[in-house]
Amino acid sequence: MSKYYVHKTEWHDDILEHNEYVDKELFKELNYDQIQTILDYPEGGVAEANQTNGGVLATDMLIAGVETTVIMSMDLKQRLEDYLKSDAATLDQRGRFTGGTQNNIKPDKTNTVRWPSDTIHEDTDYVFFQFGKYQPPFAKDVAKLRKDTGWKQYVEGLTKEGLQDWRYKDELIENSTTAATYELYRASEQLELHDYNIMLPMPQDLSNEFQAQWQGKQFTATGRAAVAALGAGNFSYANEVVKNIAGNAKALQTALNTAVLNSIPGVGGNLSFNDVSGSTRGIVINPNAELLYDAPEMREIGMIFKLVAQNEQESKDIRKICQLFRYSSLPRWGGEGAQYDTTANGTKVNVFSGEAEITGSVLTNKKDSVDDRDKDGQFDITGEDNWIRVPDLCKFTFMRGDKPHPYIPQFKPCAIQAVEVNYTPDGTYATYQGMDGAPVAVELRVNFMETKIIYANEVSVNGGVGY
Repeated sequence: MSKYYVHKTEWHDDILEHNEYVDKELFKELNYDQIQTILDYPEGGVAEANQTNGGVLATDMLIAGVETTVIMSMDLKQRLEDYLKSDAATLDQRGRFTGGTQNNIKPDKTNTVRWPSDTIHEDTDYVFFQFGKYQPPFAKDVAKLRKDTGWKQYVEGLTKEGLQDWRYKDELIENSTTAATYELYRASEQLELHDYNIMLPMPQDLSNEFQAQWQGKQFTATGRAAVAALGAGNFSYANEVVKNIAGNAKALQTALNTAVLNSIPGVGGNLSFNDVSGSTRGIVINPNAELLYDAPEMREIGMIFKLVAQNEQESKDIRKICQLFRYSSLPRWGGEGAQYDTTANGTKVNVFSGEAEITGSVLTNKKDSVDDRDKDGQFDITGEDNWIRVPDLCKFTFMRGDKPHPYIPQFKPCAIQAVEVNYTPDGTYATYQGMDGAPVAVELRVNFMETKIIYANEVSVNGGVGY
């Protein structure tokens, strides 16, 4: 059950239920996070959730600027799924994000730290930085696998062995056959945003680069024939095919290695077939070299900002901007509860619950039993202090006015690789008088690495916002 739901017996006037108005008007106002909250509505225990004490399961959302109570139901969930399959749903709503700001958030006076403090016009170009918690890329795969395997039943005591039950292992093997879809791959791009963001002018030396790994590989005539044979047949025949094609070449090399020539002092078996043919006839075996594609590279980008305060408030804003980038680039001490899962009935499961010889075990020579684990006084490897939390990610958007810039390619959420703050960018240390020693100028350098690969179908060839 989603952590966002609450049990409501009293509702206010604005209630989102399943009706025609919702389908045609309000669905198009939902952002991706709100859609996922509704789609997360549990299929199991629906009647119990919706009828306890005469109330319903609900959540509050800000839809089209109005605080709205969403009454959860399977009917609403089905209608939303149908909407997402229609042409009315946007790419961002489907999780195929186009590069704009997350949840269509724009700079404001409440949550945005900005420099300079000049007014934004419709033709003002700038960078808008949003920050959010790192989303584990395989979290949704885990959730789907747990649902398909009946994970909850084993956790809540279906058997004494719990997740170490051999039947659960068989169910895992049986259901671990689904390849990741494009939607699953991109799902972790949507961050759980913090309530602060940053606005800065366009950086110096702004550029965009794509790189890919290509490698030259030599096949020779025999290798080319072997690859063609494998592609035309069955890969399980690989051993026999290669053995047949390479037979003559191997025989020649063997003969060369055992020849009297290779027994001469100073040669010592180091001569190859190409050495002999090249030194006696001026020819070597054609390498049939080909350039083959391996993989795309993750994009990296660096930004440099020279920040000069015009007044005391701008000086404070510059300091906060630098601190927010540093804060977001660092891990946090402690697991913050991520080492545990808690089911609906309160059963707590730790990350090692499926292991037989880790959690709370004091036995080294034999497999421990369930009753020997998690005893008082034993070292708890799942304790809060044994973990650190992965640093936040940053989603920055190149903007023009209040819209994403249509000319400059955008980036998916990025990890912050490095933050450098230079307090003497002009070569001399200088501070303002009467401003608590605030530097006259600060140079901020931030390096980012994109967390997802860009595919050709995500590039906007005909213009508009894209990657």
